[in-house]
Amino acid sequence: MKSYVPFLVMAIIVALAFGAARYSLADEVPCATTVAPLARTGGAAWAQGATVSVVINENDFSPTEQAAIQQAFTTWQNANTNAGV
Repeated sequence: MKSYVPFLVMAIIVALAFGAARYSLADEVPCATTVAPLARTGGAAWAQGATVSVVINENDFSPTEQAAIQQAFTTWQNANTNAGV
């Protein structure tokens, strides 16, 4: 008779690993501090939910840096929209 215990143990480990990978403490805990506005900007800030355009001079960055910047913006855009940032 075959034992299914090793298979079940492995299935549980994989399920836990995938479940833990999706969990982020940052998604659950609100920010504990409020950051004061920068004095040098006169406290200027974008309204929550505002669309912000960013212009980057491609001549200032190598192709590798440009790809990293693009990936960073894509990650930001795809981030949890309920994060309040």
